Formats: sequence, structure tokens, C-alpha cells
Amino acid sequence: MILILGGGLAGLSTAYHLGGREHLVIEAAPSAGGLCRSREVNGFVFDDTGHLLHLRDPRIEALVDDLLPDAFAVIGRKARIRCRGATLPFPFQANLHGLPKELVADCVTGFAESLSTPVPDDPAADFESWSLAVFGRGISDAFMLPYNEKLFRRSAAGMTAD
Repeated sequence: MILILGGGLAGLSTAYHLGGREHLVIEAAPSAGGLCRSREVNGFVFDDTGHLLHLRDPRIEALVDDLLPDAFAVIGRKARIRCRGATLPFPFQANLHGLPKELVADCVTGFAESLSTPVPDDPAADFESWSLAVFGRGISDAFMLPYNEKLFRRSAAGMTAD
């Protein structure tokens, strides 16, 4: 028997791809899903998936639809970011208007400086280095690093850029 620890996307995918081989999935939470779940608190629904469940490959979309018919709804993005007293549309880096002028200057200056920095192409490159190379110090410090550290619950230097 094959023992699979964790009923998140990776564990469930492993179980699926084992086909008929005997296996057992053990999940610590009351239900499977890992980081890909929604929870309701006082009438509000919170999705924990973040960017984990954006299906782009038509084959994967078809597989998910086949395995879980009518389980997902396509919802247009209405994301907003609250930063330094301003509410911005998503994505942050394209919607700096409304932020304090000093922060806008830091973001624009940092981005301009990042244009001369090579983007790491090593798959093991950490997310912090990648973000600084792509967006610069201002955007990275104001949004990219704190947002992703909160979402993935680890330091940006401890995550790979992929």
C-alpha cells in the first residue's frame, strides 16, 4: 500500500494518478483540499487558494470538470488591495495611483532601476531575488514580498520563484 501524507492538491493528484494501485491519503484537516479551500465566517466566504487554482491548461480544466462536475464557478476578478490608506485595483504594480507620492516615487524608481538587473533564470532562485529583479525595491517591499509571505506563510527568501 502507498501512504500519501496530505490531502491537498499534490496529495490528491498523486492518489488520482496512481490509478488502481492501493493507497491511503491521510489529511490532518477535517476535509481534503489543503490550501485550496473556502471557509465561511459570519456570512463571509474566504478563499484560501490565492493563485493556486488558476486553471489555464484546457486539459486540466477538462479533467477537473470531469472529476468534479459543477464544483467550480468562473468568477470575474474584483480584487482590491488596501495599502497605506488607499484602495487599489489589482494588480498592485499597474495601479499605483492614490498611494502616497513618496511610495509611488519609490515604486517607479525601483522599477526603473530593476530594468538593468538580470532576472534570475535558475529554477532554484528565491522569490525575493526574483521580485527585486523584476519589480524593484519599492513594489517588492510595498506589496509583492509581504503579500506572498502572508499567502504562503514563509519568507520570500525561503520560496522559489516558480
